[in-house]
Amino acid sequence: MTLAEYRAQLVLDLANGVPAGVKVAPHPGRFTLEEIERYSMEAPCVRVAVLSAADADLSELFDVVEVGAYILTKTGKAGLPDVQLLTLGTGLKAYVRAFPIGGGDASSAQGVKFSNLFSTAIGKQGVALGAVTWRQKLALDQPDTSSLADFLTFYGTFDVGQSAGSPAAIAEADLPSA
Repeated sequence: MTLAEYRAQLVLDLANGVPAGVKVAPHPGRFTLEEIERYSMEAPCVRVAVLSAADADLSELFDVVEVGAYILTKTGKAGLPDVQLLTLGTGLKAYVRAFPIGGGDASSAQGVKFSNLFSTAIGKQGVALGAVTWRQKLALDQPDTSSLADFLTFYGTFDVGQSAGSPAAIAEADLPSA
C-alpha cells in the first residue's frame, strides 16, 4: 500500500464515523489561513492528511505513519462552532480508537488524541478548527521512482577541514535507479 492509497482508504473509513452531511476528503497537510476560510464554506467537514512516515524500528518491516483528521466547523443550525467541534472531535476520536481503519495492513490506531487548534470569525460567522491525530504501523510499498529521474543526481558542496575557510570539496554522483 502506498501513502496515497492509505489516505484514500482512511477517507472512506472515516466517512463512516461522522454524521450524515459532514464531508470527509483528503488534504495534503497542515492548513493555511486561506484554506480555513475556503473550507469554512463547506463546514462542518473533515480533511484527512498524512503528516509523517518514519521507520518503526530497524528490526521491523513497517513504517509508523502519523495522521491528522482536521475538523472544521462554523456557526449554523447545529449550534456554535466550538460546541460542534468538541462533539465531532470526541466522536471521531472514539471511532478511530474503536474500529479498524486504514486497510488490512494497518495496525490499530495508537496515541489517538483530539486537539482544539483554532477559532476565529470569518465575516460574521464563527469558525473552529480541531484535529484528531494518531499513529499506525503500516507496511508501505516501495514507490516507483522512475518519474523522479531529475532527482537521481546528488550534488553537494561541503567543507573538508574543521575550521571556517577550509578548502571546499564538490561532489556529484549519479544515484542508482531501482
